[in-house]
Amino acid sequence: MQVDMHYYCVYCIARIAGFHKKPAMTIAYASQYVDDSSSTIEYNHENGSKSISAATAHHPPDIRNLDPNDQRNIWVPFHFFPGGEGEYFTEKLICRKDSLLINLAVDHYISLDKPYELELLGIAMHVYMDTFAHYGFSGVSSRRNRIIGDSLVFHNDVSAGNKLERKVHLWFKKYGEQGQLLQNIRSIISEGIELISGALGHGGCSIYPDLPYLKWEFEYEYTTPTLEEEVVVRDNPATFLEACQKVFYIFRRFLKTHPQYEDLRASGKIDKFLSNYEEILAFEGDKHERSLKWCEYAKKRNTLFVGSGEIIPFYNADKWNKNHAYFTELSNVKDFSSTPVFRFFQAANYHHHYSLRELLPEHGIIVI
Repeated sequence: MQVDMHYYCVYCIARIAGFHKKPAMTIAYASQYVDDSSSTIEYNHENGSKSISAATAHHPPDIRNLDPNDQRNIWVPFHFFPGGEGEYFTEKLICRKDSLLINLAVDHYISLDKPYELELLGIAMHVYMDTFAHYGFSGVSSRRNRIIGDSLVFHNDVSAGNKLERKVHLWFKKYGEQGQLLQNIRSIISEGIELISGALGHGGCSIYPDLPYLKWEFEYEYTTPTLEEEVVVRDNPATFLEACQKVFYIFRRFLKTHPQYEDLRASGKIDKFLSNYEEILAFEGDKHERSLKWCEYAKKRNTLFVGSGEIIPFYNADKWNKNHAYFTELSNVKDFSSTPVFRFFQAANYHHHYSLRELLPEHGIIVI
């Protein structure tokens, strides 16, 4: 998913679930910042303190130089959470929509009482919502991600289709038929035969899985028993709407254990607003145009959450980037520990450790 879903949509769902504006904004910022904290940056304070950011993403231009360990440390826990199904390791790594494992992680985070609990919830919602877009693919370079290029078909209207085809053509021209072929995750010699290069994530499908309005289909190049039928048909609008509903109920559960964040005037039921969510999800624009659509609806009364009539501040990753850089200027570095960006780093490290060192190993998946 992209910024329209991870930030603007998450903010609106947080508001209808009953969060006050400020915590809703923190959750939404953390949700999107997962895609923007793409490198490890260090800042040194004159008193000897150091702040190191947490890398939670790699942008497409970085793929060619991607360290195989980054797949395990970044793509797997933050963008393609393993579903745990199947017999083989690479099968278990395949992301599954609304899987048992991601729900166990969410349940655990809801039960915690941490200074960074809102940021952790935002990160969890990024990971959770991505399971509704990235299911059927894994966050490692694996032949199980490879698709038949000629099988890609989408069912939206012709005008939108032509525009999207041009964009996807440029993607494949830049990154190759599979989005990027890298050394297979099982880069060993087995019985004298080297394993075929693998495709990373959903690179073979370009941006198709992340577009809320798209209805499309494809075929895998290699058969995996636990995957879908031979021709995989995706209805992104319906799937993304399901994600919205599920996130709403997760937020309601969180507020029951953390009532200090609840605005009783803002809480409501999502059902009566779903038609408006459907209209936005069906809008065929780029991520910036789709983001503006969320803002337009939120300005109107009772469209996306109770009351509505709100101006959603535009998302800008530099807001948190600058807050991090300001670390060197602080007279008292202790103040930095209460900033959302530092708490995001704390939450990201917690999620990384819990998912890769505790939850996944408990279910027979040892990634690192």
